[in-house]
Amino acid sequence: MTDLETRLAQAKSYVQSFHNDLDKAQDKKEITDCLSHYTSDDWFWRGMHPFYEQTGAANVANTFWHPLKESFSRIHRRADIFFAGLNDVDNGDSLWVCEMGNLMGSFDNDWLGIPATGRMCFLRYAEFHKVSDDKIVESALFIDILGVMLEAGVYPLPIILKLLEALFETTSCIAYPLEAFSKKCAYAINLMVIKPIYHIIDDRLCLGSFG
Repeated sequence: MTDLETRLAQAKSYVQSFHNDLDKAQDKKEITDCLSHYTSDDWFWRGMHPFYEQTGAANVANTFWHPLKESFSRIHRRADIFFAGLNDVDNGDSLWVCEMGNLMGSFDNDWLGIPATGRMCFLRYAEFHKVSDDKIVESALFIDILGVMLEAGVYPLPIILKLLEALFETTSCIAYPLEAFSKKCAYAINLMVIKPIYHIIDDRLCLGSFG
């Protein structure tokens, strides 16, 4: 095994241990202690709206992980992709570990204003960790909030809301329950959204537009 292969394997093992321990952490203190153990004092964490950028384990725990674990009981990871490599952007000076998959848990309490379902929920994620001197010094986390909203039966995208307004003859853009999705609505979405996309792809394939 080369020096690089050894570094990559060690970094992956370190991040895997971090994720396993984080899955087990429940209350705010356990979460903060876990984050503090694996990350540097000035750990820089990049989230997405409404979490944004945070520095330090306590801020990340308070802003993201503790509220998430309060809403999703027994949440744990199911990773589909896991790899490590050197960053081409800085000419290989930094080493990053990437993991993508689903965070799975019972959606028992409202989260970010999204109503709880009381059912198993799958939160898709992509997470990147910069590992240096046996610590995680920088991270970026992207999660599929829209996917959770759809699982909860609320539809945030304007095109869907306008379509539902027209179909159900309502006057306000509110969140519509999944049970209200009739065959008529499904047919309309297929007609207005799916078929046009299909025809665009079909036309480009016929014209040889794809490289």
